[in-house]
Amino acid sequence: MELELQTTAGDSVTPTAIIPRLPLWIKVITLTSCTLSILGSALIIGTFFAWKDIRTASRRLLVILSFTDFWTAVALFYGVYTDFMDSTVDCIVQSIVSTFMGTSSFFWTVSIAIYLYITIVKTDTQLAGSLTKNFHVVSWGVPLVVVGCAAGLQKLGYDKSQVSVGWCWVKLTTPDNLLWMLLTGKLWEILAYFILPALYIAMKRHIYAQMRQSSALITYSGT
Repeated sequence: MELELQTTAGDSVTPTAIIPRLPLWIKVITLTSCTLSILGSALIIGTFFAWKDIRTASRRLLVILSFTDFWTAVALFYGVYTDFMDSTVDCIVQSIVSTFMGTSSFFWTVSIAIYLYITIVKTDTQLAGSLTKNFHVVSWGVPLVVVGCAAGLQKLGYDKSQVSVGWCWVKLTTPDNLLWMLLTGKLWEILAYFILPALYIAMKRHIYAQMRQSSALITYSGT
């Protein structure tokens, strides 16, 4: 815990604010989680470039997602390790990188789900492949616009670790901080929570129906 002190005219020292530091156990757990994310993402990216046989379209999308996760974890690791106490330059840069990559990660996760849905349920690999360019435009473009506006309006920076685990995100001093928290991550995260299960259930039902149909055909042909 750190105590911010202010010197008055009479040379007396008066405490003005108490700014809590992150507990060590929280830092250790968070840094460990970030490290595992970095290693896992690096492994996926490394294997993609190491073996040509696995360089499929779906795996390419997974590599892009891993790229965003890698830099998100790196930025969050730096933020937690540094344990910022003010909106310094590196705090703002960390917020920009983690917010952009984190938001992009949600878009790429949904994009992969849509790609798999079209490939599995609609069985239209050509359509799925043609959507790749759109995935790039949306998954990079929307986060770029949102984070660019947030950074330009000076909404990103030190959040006193009240809405994060040590890293910088949206400044709590801004009156519309809740709006920017939604735009820079939470809104897309909530939407993903609805879209992803819906697509998963649709694919699961389709696969189950295909299995039942195949089983019925085998049973019929055997009689």
